[in-house]
Amino acid sequence: MTFSEEMRSVADELIGELGKDVTLRWVESEYDPVAGETTEETRDVSLSVTLESYSVRQQETSLVEAGDLQVTIPAQALAGNGSTEGRTEPSTEDRVLIDGHQWSVQRVDPVYAGNDPVIYQLQIRR
Repeated sequence: MTFSEEMRSVADELIGELGKDVTLRWVESEYDPVAGETTEETRDVSLSVTLESYSVRQQETSLVEAGDLQVTIPAQALAGNGSTEGRTEPSTEDRVLIDGHQWSVQRVDPVYAGNDPVIYQLQIRR
């Protein structure tokens, strides 16, 4: 097992044990120029994640707004888990459902060990 595979496994295990259950709603949208409409296809994936609030300093010095949350998702949990068209990375089109409330993804930051992402940190906003 390589170092990055081991880190992915550790992240998945720890967040799986200690995290909160949420739903990641994969969203694939397509624009039809003839009809002038955008259609969406969604698929829900249940995941265990960590949730953190951003500090006041982060809110004052970046694009983070009051009330935004940081969600940490283990990359291994996404590999082959409900992805559409082979996707394994979240995007800013996706949504996160927490306790019945829908949050939009503002930013996705992968954290790598070697060439492989270990976790994805999402900034979400309601």
